[in-house]
Amino acid sequence: VSSSIRETLIEGGLREEKVRVVYEGVELEWIDSLEAGSIELETDGVVIGTVAHLSHEKGHGSLLLAVSRLKAEFPDARFFIAGDGEKKDELEQLANRYGISDRVIFAGFRTDCEALMKRFDIFCLPSLSEGLSSAIMAAMANRLPVVSTRVGGIPELVTHNETGYLVSPDSPEELAEALARLIRSGELRRKMGEAGRRRVESRFTVALKQSKTAAAYSELLREKQIL
Repeated sequence: VSSSIRETLIEGGLREEKVRVVYEGVELEWIDSLEAGSIELETDGVVIGTVAHLSHEKGHGSLLLAVSRLKAEFPDARFFIAGDGEKKDELEQLANRYGISDRVIFAGFRTDCEALMKRFDIFCLPSLSEGLSSAIMAAMANRLPVVSTRVGGIPELVTHNETGYLVSPDSPEELAEALARLIRSGELRRKMGEAGRRRVESRFTVALKQSKTAAAYSELLREKQIL
């Protein structure tokens, strides 16, 4: 589902001519039809959201450190974390230790994440590794600027300085700086969010996924002289 995974497969021994990239896609009409999800937030400030399994490779620890760096300058900002997993208790303890429990909402597992995103102002995914990220695709479809990391297939989704910001993995300092730029400027958030939506429309839709999958099957069938 990404050129990054393609390269990993080839390095692992698969022949280059046997590997095709077909990106995942989102159903834009369905996302547009959703009503905004329910979030209990006592703030009029910017909402930064993330949707991911609470595991080590998703990098939530870096996000919490970044929040601790931002809390003085942006006291009204809130950070909404949707997801569950083995790191849940540890992350909640970290939030307490950093003195940011009043800024971070651990929402647990949710089935309405695409709708929840309509309540966000910024989407953040600080992954340490990632194949592509359907959550980022959904966020861009929802016109959200994205702050994420230069790992795996994420740079194939997020265009740095255009649809959001890419930072080094496990770098709370860079993460905080990128988030701060977006928190400060509603116009920048709007501009990057619109650019992200256009990028999804041009490259990451279900229709494109279907047509490229069909093309790959047709190519294989012709090679086997079945078509």
